[in-house]
Amino acid sequence: MQTLSIEATSSKSARRLFAVLSRFDPRWSTDEVGRYFVSVQLGSDKHQAAVLDTIDKHRLACAESDPVRSLTVSVDEPRYSIHDR
Repeated sequence: MQTLSIEATSSKSARRLFAVLSRFDPRWSTDEVGRYFVSVQLGSDKHQAAVLDTIDKHRLACAESDPVRSLTVSVDEPRYSIHDR
């Protein structure tokens, strides 16, 4: 099973994302340099779509008060960055 990991910019941001993803049984971690990560297991295509849709809705809901300029995610090891145009 693949794991989707999202790097948060702060512990506050990670806590909010963790709460938003609570129905997907997320995991919270930090790395050796203090970066915050929220991770969820990915299952079926339907499950993956639900996780990504939830993240996107969260991003849009936060856009006015806390704009997101980029998002870095990794599925297992490969890392991907998503940036506003």
